[in-house]
Amino acid sequence: MKNFKLYTPEKYNTADYEKAGEGIYKNSDGDYVTSLTFEMDNTRFGEEEGCPQDISQTPFEDLLDSYMVWVSDFYYDLNAESEVICYQEFASRNISDIEKLLTIIGKQFYAVDDGDGYYHTVTE
Repeated sequence: MKNFKLYTPEKYNTADYEKAGEGIYKNSDGDYVTSLTFEMDNTRFGEEEGCPQDISQTPFEDLLDSYMVWVSDFYYDLNAESEVICYQEFASRNISDIEKLLTIIGKQFYAVDDGDGYYHTVTE
C-alpha cells in the first residue's frame, strides 16, 4: 500500500464529530477517527489482486494490528467509483493510536514474502 494521504469527508463538519487534532475527530460514540486514502501496490506480495472494492487482507490486517485501529467506514460509494484510490476511515478508543497511524502519510506499508508461508511488513 502506498501514497497514504489524509482525506477529510464532509461528515466531519457535522455535529456528530468534534475536531480533536490535525486530521483527527472524535465521534458521538467517543471513538477517535481519521480518514485516509491510499493505493494498493499490485507489485507487492499479497496485494496482487487488490483494488478499492476488494482490499487485500495482506498487508491490510497487519496495518490495523500495527497501529491498533479498526475500520469504521469503508466509503462504499467512493471505493466503487475508483479504480486505484482506496478510501478508509480508521478508529480507535485512544487518540494516540490515531496519531501514530497518521505518521504513515507519505509512506509505503507492504509485506515481504519470507518464504515457507511467512512474511513481514515494512514501512518506508
